Amino acid sequence: TSETISTTFKDQIEEYVTLTDRGRSIESTEMEETIDALLAQLESTNTSKEPTRSSLTGGSWTVGYTTAPPPSNGQLGPFRGIAQQVIDIEGRTYKNVLIVPPNEWLKASLDAVWEEWDGEFIEDDEESIAKLDPAVTEEKLPPQQQRQQPQGEEIAGSTTSILDRMKGFFTGGTTTTTNGNTATEVSIDYGATCWRVTFDQLTISILGTPIFTKKFDKGTQRIWRTTYLDETTRIVRAGRTGLPDDEIPFYMTRTPPPTTTASSS
Repeated sequence: TSETISTTFKDQIEEYVTLTDRGRSIESTEMEETIDALLAQLESTNTSKEPTRSSLTGGSWTVGYTTAPPPSNGQLGPFRGIAQQVIDIEGRTYKNVLIVPPNEWLKASLDAVWEEWDGEFIEDDEESIAKLDPAVTEEKLPPQQQRQQPQGEEIAGSTTSILDRMKGFFTGGTTTTTNGNTATEVSIDYGATCWRVTFDQLTISILGTPIFTKKFDKGTQRIWRTTYLDETTRIVRAGRTGLPDDEIPFYMTRTPPPTTTASSS
């Protein structure tokens, strides 16, 4: 069954979650390609047609694997912890939380709001969330975390070129040619699978006391494309522009509710 096939892919991905320390210790390009192929296979079994509108998207998700830079990968400077995404569907807010054990002594919270994406590409500002961590620069990142940035002229280029590159990622767009001139008919429901996320601020706390807060420049945004969703698992490919070239995968599992001990009366 489809559920059995999905479970098989999940089991294989979970092995790499441990082997790569949640994507922070990938040994080779070949390993990264293997993991991405497994993610693609799991994505091919997705049955959620409008994942961003599903109530399943809401709640807390733990990042099991990503090639994103700090702090999105659960690392802040030399400290490694666990990254979680907390999504409020009704309030349209998003919080990326980094927790470093024991007892969550170090915590970073990235606050943002989201809206359904209208398909308008974002101009690449050549900025990286990694630069929020003073210990990390793009040049210091491992090869798998250094992403080729699309050039401005590509984003501002022909509609045909962009649609060709988007082929397979969305459905509903058609391109026709008449008398040598290209006319494009687009009827794509981008919002069914994609959000435009606008970042507000980053707060770093030690033992519950905020020690650093940074407000983002107005209009600091990213595009999130949800490619898989079920009750326990979610895959998002997050990018700077909306084009698939700069997307980074986030493989996540539902965060278990906190364990509580019933009190005796």
